[in-house]
Amino acid sequence: MQLKKKILITGGNSLIGKDLVKYFLKNYFVISTFRERKIPLKHSNLKQIKFDFDKKLNLNEEIDHLIHLAASTPTNSKVNKKMLLTNKSGIIKILNNNFNFKSLILISTLSIYGKITKKILNENYKPYKINYYGKSKIQMENYLKKYAKKRSINYLILRLPAVIGNFRCKTTFMNRVFEKIYNNQDLFYENPNSFTNNIIHTETLSKIIDSFFRNNNPKNKIFNLCSGKKERLRDIIQLIYKKFNSKSKIKSTTQNNSFLISTKKLIANKIKIIDTKKTILKTIKFYKEI
Repeated sequence: MQLKKKILITGGNSLIGKDLVKYFLKNYFVISTFRERKIPLKHSNLKQIKFDFDKKLNLNEEIDHLIHLAASTPTNSKVNKKMLLTNKSGIIKILNNNFNFKSLILISTLSIYGKITKKILNENYKPYKINYYGKSKIQMENYLKKYAKKRSINYLILRLPAVIGNFRCKTTFMNRVFEKIYNNQDLFYENPNSFTNNIIHTETLSKIIDSFFRNNNPKNKIFNLCSGKKERLRDIIQLIYKKFNSKSKIKSTTQNNSFLISTKKLIANKIKIIDTKKTILKTIKFYKEI
């Protein structure tokens, strides 16, 4: 019987991490790190270990793949200079454990671009007015690339937009939209006529990572992730409103600071993404099953 490949998912107890852990448990043995609390989940293919960036990771195992998700973020820490040291220290401690990784995934963010002034964002956009969180992610990306090159390990860096999934929170605009409309609360938003694809579902993210682990193709690449076919924001909100039979009062105002994410590089490299509407419907289904 062939042994299951092992994946180390740092930050597995985060909202995104929990969805990734549950996805990969189907076909891999998952080692998930947590800082304070374990995932309330027992599974024969799951091992959970405590890991704090200030301490060494005590783990003596052969691990095939890494998904480095753990980081100090604007939702759990103040955005200040300390974040630079904390996040770089975390990735250094993980990578310098002699795990003999076969491939590396770094979960990064569109925050590395800072203030986005163009209508279409691609991977060549020159960063502008980046906060400490964005700068910390740039440092993490650079360290991982040097590490992978030195050891001839294939890597993939995925810069995330807003993430939705099988969880409830208020950390991003779209997550707040779901919460407010689901709870019949009033919603006020900007740019109703703008188009957007600045969103991804954790299932889509998991499938992209899984494809890389299985094929290592494309390798040594950086991608801005997003959904596929764009949708007008007011249509997305109206869809959620109707599906929830909500009683929320919704108002909007017009602004001109929205942007779309280019899908050209994703398509050229055969990265499979799903349309914006289908992405929204996945989370609507989750809410309806609560």
